[in-house]
Amino acid sequence: MPAQLDEVIDWIVRAEGARGVAECLTDRDARRIMLGIADEYDKLVQREIGRCAPVRVKVVDHSQSGTPALDSSPRFGQQPVAW
Repeated sequence: MPAQLDEVIDWIVRAEGARGVAECLTDRDARRIMLGIADEYDKLVQREIGRCAPVRVKVVDHSQSGTPALDSSPRFGQQPVAW
């Protein structure tokens, strides 16, 4: 997998992880900070996507049986796989 795609996938995973942590927090300031971190990762993803040629990504969703979902934006709990 190209290094740029690895970075983008890492940022997506980190953003979703930060959102997951924010959901568990009861302190409003801490939650706001974690959601801000997630938003910054999203900005990195969007900036890199804008610089790169389109990349096809196959997302394997292990939470459901049947045919894997095809999506260019993996969600938490899914593992992106390059075609």
